Amino acid sequence: MRHNKKAFTLVEMLVALAVSAVIISATYASFELIQKQYKKNIDVTQLHTSGRAIMQILEREIRMAGYEFRDDKGLMTYGKIVGPLVLTDSGNKCCDEVTIIYDEVTDTVNAQGVVTSSVVDRIKTRFWTEAHSSSKRGSRFRLYKRRTILGTNNAVLATPRVGAKEVMADYIEDLQIADGQSQLSLISGTETNGNISVHNLDTKQRTNFFNSGKRVSAIAYDDGIIYATGDGEKNLYSYVLKTGKRLKTLIYPSSYPKFNGMAIDSNGTLFLGSFQNNLIYMVDSSTMLFKASPTFSSGCTKRGVWDIDIGSDGLIYAICYRGSIIKVINPSTFGLIKSISTPENTWSIAEDGGKIFTSDISTGNVTVFDSTTSKKTGSFKTGRVVAIDINPLTGEIYTGSDGGSKVQIWHGVAPYAKKGSINVDVGDMTLNTKKTGSAAMITINLTVRSKEQYGKKRQVNKKAYHSGNFIFSMNDSYQRDTFSTTVALRNL
Repeated sequence: MRHNKKAFTLVEMLVALAVSAVIISATYASFELIQKQYKKNIDVTQLHTSGRAIMQILEREIRMAGYEFRDDKGLMTYGKIVGPLVLTDSGNKCCDEVTIIYDEVTDTVNAQGVVTSSVVDRIKTRFWTEAHSSSKRGSRFRLYKRRTILGTNNAVLATPRVGAKEVMADYIEDLQIADGQSQLSLISGTETNGNISVHNLDTKQRTNFFNSGKRVSAIAYDDGIIYATGDGEKNLYSYVLKTGKRLKTLIYPSSYPKFNGMAIDSNGTLFLGSFQNNLIYMVDSSTMLFKASPTFSSGCTKRGVWDIDIGSDGLIYAICYRGSIIKVINPSTFGLIKSISTPENTWSIAEDGGKIFTSDISTGNVTVFDSTTSKKTGSFKTGRVVAIDINPLTGEIYTGSDGGSKVQIWHGVAPYAKKGSINVDVGDMTLNTKKTGSAAMITINLTVRSKEQYGKKRQVNKKAYHSGNFIFSMNDSYQRDTFSTTVALRNL
């Protein structure tokens, strides 16, 4: 008996399997693509959310800087705030940091919306970044926050209450916080006519000019204030950078010598040297008074000190008058660390980044030394130089000549080629390269990247959108975005 049975042949089965495989592969590929795009969208969304949240927090905190709570009688609960906003420049790396101090008020409100009581705390908040790495995500920077209670219950705490270290955000590429109105500038004074000039370092244009009425052979700058003295003057003067208004004057005791060299450290101590003796004198820049123990020995044996600089390492570098010697001094102990021999007629000195630069007024050469080994590493001809300084942000070398009406700018690496000049007569000069936060506007630039890499094309161009100094690989494929804002300091 024959039965009519239907079934798939082997060929049909193979064809069906092949078609199914194609369909499954296409479906899986589509699923994988959609999943990858979904993860990318989530990653980018988190990037944007994180960036916006950080900016809002920074804006609020910086805007509150310097707020001092006053009671009904107009009295401040904790007194005047010292250093309400401190910006720390990172230089050519990630990232800047900021410390803010203000009074925080917490109100208790009843059911009728009436404030029944208020608690006022004086807080200090610090934002900074640290390098972080993990086996899965690699190396990157994290943004941290720490709140410290300085005063509570209407009393300043003898021991501030330090809060926990909080992670604010991950995958930070760069954070730049800048004083929006404070320009990086060259500040110079002359012995011939007492003129003090301020020039923008970027544009090379003069932004302020005034006549001090005094000979200027030594000049220093810190936090908006210019300090000036001269070898023909027995006084130390201070002026407002932006206006030229004279503030305080320090009249030297009759027993004190005439000063020729001057520098200021990070604590606001002015160091003054004189070629008439081997002592270095110290002045508190905030009070414009000599320190309680105002002097220490420079170690110079021939007459005294001609020029002084505070190095990037915090040490004092002093040139002995016509002694062809540099004295390196520990500012904490006032002990002599070492002596370095220099060419004849060394006139001025500057140290930064492990390099010492000295000018020889006879040969017109600038000599370069390694500050660690004390060995000469190079030299270049500049002409008659009476003042020298280094821009720590760019490494550029600035040299000035009295009566030459020009400050020349040189590359900071060998062969130290000339790259520009500023038309100004110089007896002494200094550079304002600090971001102090003393102006009314603060600019914030933040760059954040994604957790994962997507695609092969880099998403941003540094020069197109950012003013910072970060570096990233040309072939990475992280998603990036930048967030920028300007904050008005309403309490300063």
